[in-house]
Amino acid sequence: RDPHLFIDQSFIHIWDKFLCKVYAFSHETLEKRLEFGSRGEGPGESTVITGFCTNKDRIYVSSLRKISCYSRQGVFIEDLRSKIHINSFMPLGNNFVGKNFLYSKPGKKNDTICYELFDQSLNKKKSIFSTDYSREVEDPNSDEEKMSVLWFNDCYRGVVYKNRFYGASTARGYYIAVFDADGEPLYEIKKEYKPRPVTKKIKSTLF
Repeated sequence: RDPHLFIDQSFIHIWDKFLCKVYAFSHETLEKRLEFGSRGEGPGESTVITGFCTNKDRIYVSSLRKISCYSRQGVFIEDLRSKIHINSFMPLGNNFVGKNFLYSKPGKKNDTICYELFDQSLNKKKSIFSTDYSREVEDPNSDEEKMSVLWFNDCYRGVVYKNRFYGASTARGYYIAVFDADGEPLYEIKKEYKPRPVTKKIKSTLF
């Protein structure tokens, strides 16, 4: 099992990623109020829950190329399907933001996370934010013939709040990019900071 948590103004939502069940609990009493979802490939079913979010009208459960839409009472409404592989979706105004992992090709030294804008039918409109989220670092203790590497993950985050999308990544430093509901850039936040050096001793300890 792989449980996750999402809290909004109505409920505390907990879902099991692989059993594909969603449970909603009262803020005040912690009593279970809703239970919905099941594992499968039919309407309202998921093979694995990859994302979860809500707005004032609906609950959205992502399952790779699909979003299952429910009422705020947990009643199934419809499935929306994407033609391309997307990890999870979030509603943004009249659109959706989808999160996509672009894994490295042979010879490439990093992986990329990309947030893309989709219409209500899950047709891709454009890419709005991307950044490296993992980097390959060589083991300082290995020789050239037996080179070993370690992937270091940067922190990244994509959040929808009040019809705006916020994309952040430590790969760019102390950085946040802000977009409107149509995926147009509004402004950026970037603050200077002094990164802590990673010494050879630290790398050796990790390896």
